[in-house]
Amino acid sequence: MIPYPHFMEWRPGRRSSVVRRERVAMERPDEYEIRMTEDETLLRSATDAGFFYAEKTLKELPPGQIGIVRDWADVPLRIAMIDLKRISWNFDYLLSLFPLLADLRINACLMEYEDKFPYRFSDRIAYINHDIDDAIRAGILRQDDIPAHLRAALGESYGER
Repeated sequence: MIPYPHFMEWRPGRRSSVVRRERVAMERPDEYEIRMTEDETLLRSATDAGFFYAEKTLKELPPGQIGIVRDWADVPLRIAMIDLKRISWNFDYLLSLFPLLADLRINACLMEYEDKFPYRFSDRIAYINHDIDDAIRAGILRQDDIPAHLRAALGESYGER
């Protein structure tokens, strides 16, 4: 298991496949506890992030063990850095990395690039602008329905977009 939990106490036994969640107060934001018995496996946490990490840990635990696991993040941000400036990464490959980073309890990603961002988001933004214009012409959407900060970024009218 990477990272290794802060506290583990277990013994041989047949772990139940019944999994139950219980929201309880914990000292730390991402803290969780897994209690495994023959009757049920209980995941305890105060936050959704804690439950997410508990489920990741539970999948990694060896079978044939029952007991208690407690864990929490030592730091609030666990960041992976991807340097885009030297290698031309495939965009779909980059997206496929995020589930792997989540398995490692990484909760933020820093992507570094130099002068040019290698992916053409401008094409996607252009499609979004056309979709917005079509929706306004069809009467599905009004200009006022678009949040002000997005109107400022995209433009107030078709001619500005």
